[in-house]
This record gives sequence, C-alpha cells and structure tokens, in this order.
Amino acid sequence: MIMAEKSKDPNSPYFPLIKGRPNNLNKLIANGSTSQLVAKIVLDAVTSANPKLRYLAGKDIERWIESKKSMSDEDFINMIKLR
Repeated sequence: MIMAEKSKDPNSPYFPLIKGRPNNLNKLIANGSTSQLVAKIVLDAVTSANPKLRYLAGKDIERWIESKKSMSDEDFINMIKLR
C-alpha cells in the first residue's frame, strides 16, 4: 500500500484516518470475498434478463448491510472507520 507522505504527518487533517489504514485493510482482505465469487456475481449481473440495482458480493458485505439496518448513518460510518 502506498500513502502520500503528507498524509503521514501528524498535523495533516487526514492523519487520523490514515494511521490505522494498513491494519484495517489487512482485516478487510482477510475477511473479504474471493475474486472468484465477485467475478461470478458480476457475470450473473451482466447476463441477467432482469438485473437488480445492487448485488452483494460475499458474507463480509452482507454482514455490513445487516448491521446498517439497525444503525443510524453516523453510527454506521463510525463502525466502518474502526474496521
């Protein structure tokens, strides 16, 4: 992962978001969907006679969407920032 040098400066307004990004990204990768699953869902979407507006690709995003149903937008955004 490459991050802009200025974002690593503690005085940068982006620093609070960037400082935990590598660990968070590693967690997302570990719990994410396989490329094969995503490719299958994309293929289903583009070949469907009646495509849906949105498609969920994997258990990780399904859990996020389930969580969002019981949260305010602000709480959901804060949860995403912590991951």
